[in-house]
Amino acid sequence: MNATLRTVTAASVLVAVITLAGASPAQAGGTISDVTLSTLSGPPGTAIIIESTCVFQGHPVPEVRASLLGESEDGFGAAPAGPTGMSRYQLVVPADAPPGEYLLWVYCAYAAPEEFTFTVTDEPPLTPPPPLLVFSVSPTSAPPGSEVVVSIDCRDVDGVPGTRAEVEFRTFEAPPLVVETALDTAGTARPVIVVPDVRRPFAHALVVKCYAGEYGIAMVGTRYEVTEPAPTTTTTSQPLPAITSPRFTG
Repeated sequence: MNATLRTVTAASVLVAVITLAGASPAQAGGTISDVTLSTLSGPPGTAIIIESTCVFQGHPVPEVRASLLGESEDGFGAAPAGPTGMSRYQLVVPADAPPGEYLLWVYCAYAAPEEFTFTVTDEPPLTPPPPLLVFSVSPTSAPPGSEVVVSIDCRDVDGVPGTRAEVEFRTFEAPPLVVETALDTAGTARPVIVVPDVRRPFAHALVVKCYAGEYGIAMVGTRYEVTEPAPTTTTTSQPLPAITSPRFTG
């Protein structure tokens, strides 16, 4: 078994809509999003804290995200929505972001993004905060039916440990396989998920979602390589030759 660990801190791609504090909730396609931003300016390393309540037809959306756009996607943050649609997550301005104005897009599922302007200021960079969610997997690839240990470390934007997490194994052939787990008082856990029996072994997605009480905190994903099952060796039995009793003559 390959026991190599892959540590993951990059968020996977998700969706959300935003309104600033004090504004009316945005409505699009039945989606209601009530979002506040901690700031719209700051030097590299600034953590933009995003709080939202986002639902669709009375149900919480699966996931939300925010993107800071320059010439490319210069930063993003992502989180699941809690049981009532609430999320509290962060987007960190990259350390190499040059001063200037950037597009800040925040999405809520089933709605187009709303656009805001974030100004990266010409000040000394801040030390960026640690990622809210880090996880590793072992082994990093395996055939169907194998057990995969997922080591999770999660805390909210205030540094308080998370309370629960979900691990999703996403394939193109069936609904996600989901394992839920409680986190200990340090915000950690090591759940086990079994590689599903997919017909086409290749890179699928392993996603971890973290929560603290009613809030979604962070969501992180990585590719997971499903390998071909080991070939089985078949032994064909051969009939034994007939045993003839000796004949004695006298």
